[in-house]
Amino acid sequence: MGRFLAPALTKRALVVCGEPGIGKSTVWDAAVGMARSRGFAAWCARASEAEAQPSFAGVADLLEAAGAGVLAGLPGPQRHALEVAVRRAEPAGLLGVFRLVSDAGRLLVAVDDLPWLDRASAAALVFAARRLAGHDVRFLVSRHGGRSSELERVVEPAGVVRLELGPLSFGAVSRLLAGRLGRSLPRRVVRQVFETSHGNPLFAVELGRAVLERGLPEIGAGLPVPAMLGELFGARVGALPL
Repeated sequence: MGRFLAPALTKRALVVCGEPGIGKSTVWDAAVGMARSRGFAAWCARASEAEAQPSFAGVADLLEAAGAGVLAGLPGPQRHALEVAVRRAEPAGLLGVFRLVSDAGRLLVAVDDLPWLDRASAAALVFAARRLAGHDVRFLVSRHGGRSSELERVVEPAGVVRLELGPLSFGAVSRLLAGRLGRSLPRRVVRQVFETSHGNPLFAVELGRAVLERGLPEIGAGLPVPAMLGELFGARVGALPL
C-alpha cells in the first residue's frame, strides 16, 4: 500500500481481490482514507448489481467529488462532452477532468466492486487510462479473484499491484466475533464457526449472529446457516452439514 501511494509514481493501479465477504471493501476503504491523508484527491464510486445497467452511473458518482469549480475549469468542448456523458451519450470529457485535476496534484480514482460498474462508465475509464501518460492519476479497484479486468490490462505496462485477500486465522476469527458480537462464544462454537466459514469474515460474523439469535448448538450439532448466506455463497453453503 505504501509503495502504491508513494510520491513518485511507480505503480498505476492497486487491485484488491478476493471472494465475496473476504473484506475487500474494508481494505478499499482503508486505502482511500490513507490516500486522502497523503494529499490525494480521491474520487470514489461503489458499483453495485442494481446500478450495473444505467449508463454512466459510475462516472456520475466519480464526478460528485469534482465539484463545480473543476468542471468550470475545463475548455468548453470538454465540459460539454462530460455533461453529455453524464446524460448517457458519450464519455469524451472524463479524460480532460482527470488531466486537469492531476495537473494540480495527485488523483486517485477508486471503484469498489469493479465488475458491477456499468459498461459505459467502465469504457470511459479505460478510454482515459490509455491516455494518461505523464499525469499522476492512480486507480484503486476491488473485484473477485480470477481474470483481470480490461482496466488492469490497459495500465499493466505502467505497473499494477494485486493484493489477494485470504481467509482469516482461527485467532483472528475469534477476535472478530468478540468485537462484532459484543460477547464471547464458547471455544468449541468459535471453532465450528471458523471451520464452517473457512475463515471468511462476513460468513463468520453472520454465523455468529445466528448462533446468538437461535441459541448455542448442542455438542455435535451443526450451526444454523442464515438464508442470506445461501444466496451469497451458493454451492458452498448448500454442501454444509446442517
